[in-house]
Amino acid sequence: MRRAVFLCCLLAAESHAFLASTRLWPTSNARVSSPSMGGITTGEVHGDGGAYVGGYWVPLSQAKSKFNIAGGSNERAVPSIRSATGRSAAKDDGTYDVAIIGAGCIGSAVARELSKTTASVVLLEAADDVCQGATKGNSGIVHAGFDDTPGSVRAKLCWKGNQMFPQLDEDLHFGYQLTGSLVCARGEEEEKFLDELLERGKTNGVQNLRIVRGDTLAAMEPKIAPEITAALFSPDAGAFLFAQHLPPPPPSPPPPPPVIDGARSPAQARSSRTSTRSRSPRTRRTTASRCAPAA
Repeated sequence: MRRAVFLCCLLAAESHAFLASTRLWPTSNARVSSPSMGGITTGEVHGDGGAYVGGYWVPLSQAKSKFNIAGGSNERAVPSIRSATGRSAAKDDGTYDVAIIGAGCIGSAVARELSKTTASVVLLEAADDVCQGATKGNSGIVHAGFDDTPGSVRAKLCWKGNQMFPQLDEDLHFGYQLTGSLVCARGEEEEKFLDELLERGKTNGVQNLRIVRGDTLAAMEPKIAPEITAALFSPDAGAFLFAQHLPPPPPSPPPPPPVIDGARSPAQARSSRTSTRSRSPRTRRTTASRCAPAA
């Protein structure tokens, strides 16, 4: 059990290990990039005509075989009140072997691992749903681990956790896209930092890292700023898609007033008469007398 908890804690390192990176979002339709780009999937909106499963785009026509989970919780769920479960793992005397406090990404992952054993587990959460705290507020980037200090817990777990995410999404379908990341440099001085990150990544066991320049970089990110001279490319970085929402469409403008043979509509005529009556001659004379200079 200790090993299961240890492995699941790598999700904590992923949630808090934020490193600014450039996501690859071309304006073209979804495509699987060339092998030189590490097989990145880009260009489509998760939930619109398909979904990203295990990091890769699956069109709606293939959802039945690649997205729907036969025998999954969607088929086995039982009606229950909000903030409670319809099932219980309590033992006959009402107790549990393990109580997990907090149903964020760490607590939920630990509970999932323990569910594969014979242990009786209860998951407690103060909010009205899972993942409502730090998990909900984090950036959603799954880092490869090249920025973590060598020898630290995060350095030991980040790459291992990164490699687990595609299979986790294959099992759970929480929405994961293999975007890749670019850490960009402007000029020789900043490129020295890229070399440092590259060596740090190798020390941490991170694979597939390389520095790209020129046409290769421009092909990966066509709209990159012209002052960028090089970038550290990590094809294994990804992003959660659970918080992605499309903005609502703008409201439609009000219809124009009806016009009959070029004449004003009744509503326009009433509005004009009301405006004329509101400015009476008495009001205009009073205003003029107040503004006139003294005799």
